[in-house]
Amino acid sequence: MAVDKKNLFLRNTETPLAYSSRPIPIEHNYPVRRDANAHANFIQSKFNDSYERSNIQKKAAAIRYKNGMYLEFSSALGHELSVKSLEDIRQGIRLLNVKENLDTKQVKAIIYVPDGKEAHFLKKVKAYGSEVSEKSGKPKNNDLVSSIEDISLAMLEAFWTGKIRDMPYEEAKWCEVWIRYNDNAELEQSKLNAVSAEASLNQCCELLQIEINERTLVFPERIVKLIYANNSQLTDLINICEYIAEFRRAPDQTSFFDDLSGVEQQEWIEELLTRTDFTDQNITICLLDTGLNSGHPLLTPTIGDPATIQA
Repeated sequence: MAVDKKNLFLRNTETPLAYSSRPIPIEHNYPVRRDANAHANFIQSKFNDSYERSNIQKKAAAIRYKNGMYLEFSSALGHELSVKSLEDIRQGIRLLNVKENLDTKQVKAIIYVPDGKEAHFLKKVKAYGSEVSEKSGKPKNNDLVSSIEDISLAMLEAFWTGKIRDMPYEEAKWCEVWIRYNDNAELEQSKLNAVSAEASLNQCCELLQIEINERTLVFPERIVKLIYANNSQLTDLINICEYIAEFRRAPDQTSFFDDLSGVEQQEWIEELLTRTDFTDQNITICLLDTGLNSGHPLLTPTIGDPATIQA
């Protein structure tokens, strides 16, 4: 028997309360430097060493060289790196990529410093070693400078994202090159910045005889292109192009296997079988399909007797 019940409506039950957000302090794991002046001198010397090495490379280069340098900043083991403080867009100092070694708990970041902007960073380091913030009682720029354990010129491995063994060596491979552009401007200016960055990459690839795919993938602040290059060419590209952010190995296209002849496909199957271990774990699989090719050499070792397959 159905019972007719009316809906309940609550009225005049609310109580307005004034709300104000409370800032939540974030605890950072930066190392404590007992002697700020000594650490400042050490960081300054590492920066100057990198600057001198960059100048030597420029003078020895047989081709044009970029107008700036790529630096790799490293944190202390088990500690954070003040990554955001490394970048200064107004000075043209750009953060390119950040990586963390999960085993050593060390963070590394690549920064691009344009020519003439070296003094901007060194000024912060000098203030850290000689001045104290009235507000915190700590050295000025404490989070930035104290978090830095080492500085060096960024080598190819620093730009590589993914497994190092996938990096091309003497033989050229298709790779993704991620380049930066300034997207923090008006829409039209951002488009011009992207066009300029891509044009610079194209010119550098032409100079180094690196094959580059015409297709372009654009993200905010990043452009992705495919290039066919070996280890030496990637290193030269870093030396002459100021827009590099990272490299990745380009994934193989599945169309490669579709375009093979029957004989070639069989060779790939046989090669894969030599590297495959089939373990009997008594696993049952429900296949929602119109049928199963039980005679396929990659399926036969896993399905057993075809007569036992239930349609």
